[in-house]
Amino acid sequence: MEPRWSPDGSRILFTSGRSGNADIWMVPSGGGAPIQVTKSPSGEEMGDWVPDGASIVFVSDRSGNRDLWIKPLLRETPIQLTYHPSDDVYPSV
Repeated sequence: MEPRWSPDGSRILFTSGRSGNADIWMVPSGGGAPIQVTKSPSGEEMGDWVPDGASIVFVSDRSGNRDLWIKPLLRETPIQLTYHPSDDVYPSV
């Protein structure tokens, strides 16, 4: 669900439940095996690319609320961007 092309067109980001719950995945645009980008028992969805393509933003309820998070692709741990007690959180770059 929710596919997003990388700024350079080389990768596609998408949400999938293939790991047991909603997580963000990435696949090369020319084909190949999907790579799991987020790994959490919480639901993570609505991924989008930052303009330089080195990080993604996404919505997660891992903090107990639906908040925005950012994850540099070369870093294992995402960083929480908002502390928002509402369900009306949408990433947009």
